[in-house]
Order: sequence, then structure tokens, then C-alpha cells
Amino acid sequence: IVYTDIILPKNAPAEYADRATLWNAVQKIEKNKNARLAKELDVALPITENVETHKAIMKEYGQYLADQGMCVDLAIHKTENNPHGHFLLTVRSIGEDGQWLPKAKKVNILDEAGNRIPLLDEDGKQKKDRQGRKQWKSKDSRITDWGDRNTLLKWRIKWADVCNKYLPHEC
Repeated sequence: IVYTDIILPKNAPAEYADRATLWNAVQKIEKNKNARLAKELDVALPITENVETHKAIMKEYGQYLADQGMCVDLAIHKTENNPHGHFLLTVRSIGEDGQWLPKAKKVNILDEAGNRIPLLDEDGKQKKDRQGRKQWKSKDSRITDWGDRNTLLKWRIKWADVCNKYLPHEC
């Protein structure tokens, strides 16, 4: 490893610039024992370029990811014939108040008239939760599009654009 850095979104607490503090906070916010804590992107770096250029490429792309709201932990590995980088990304974004946002939120399913649809039990009566509140049909709606295929394609295009910006332009 020849270089590491943490790039934060604009609203992230400054203490998240410390790797241990960041990942301890990520682990603390996740309640499920099988929760996903991070997403990793592995990238090839141009073999023709030096470490300083690799740093510039990784930092620019890391900032692009951080601008979308995720915390970015990056590292550059320099081996003789395989310079490459790793981005470890939080799967939750940081809200305007500096707090972690949920991964998803429940959205009510509506009928043609725009009314909520009751969730019925086997007797045809509307279900109630433990506090006695009526239950409605709903679905989870993701807060970010970071897991979508089209987003990954946009990220790949951006990676190519950033790398090409730092490569020498030969005629």
C-alpha cells in the first residue's frame, strides 16, 4: 500500500476522516447481524503513470463518489505490473444534518383512487401492529440508486473519463 485517504461528503462529521472512527460509526448504525456495511470497488490504474498521477486519479474519482453522499475510504497498491486501487464505500449516505440516512423507507401502495390499501389477515380484517395501529400494504423504496445497474455503468464511464484526463494525449 503506497497511499490511503478518506474523502467525506460535505455534511459528514469531521471525525469521520479517521478510519477507525468512520468504520466504528458504520458498524454502530447497522442493527442486523447480517447487514451490509460497505461496497468495494477495485480499479486498475494506468501502468504507464507514476504514484502521484495515481493519487490524483483516485482522489478525483473518490470526490465524485463522495459528492453523491457516501464516505470513501481509498487505497493504492503499487506492484510491479499491477498498480491498482480500492474504494471502500459506505452503503448509507450522510444527511444534511450530518447523520446517517436510512438505506430504504416504506412507501404505501395506493389504489386507483389514491387511497392506502389495508393489509388484511386471513379473516379479512385489517391487521394491526403491537401498538394497535392499522397496517397498510407497503413496499420498501431505496434512498439511493447506488445498487442499480445503470448507476454502476455511469460510475464506469466516469472512471474512464477521469483516467483518460490524466493520460498523455498522443497523436
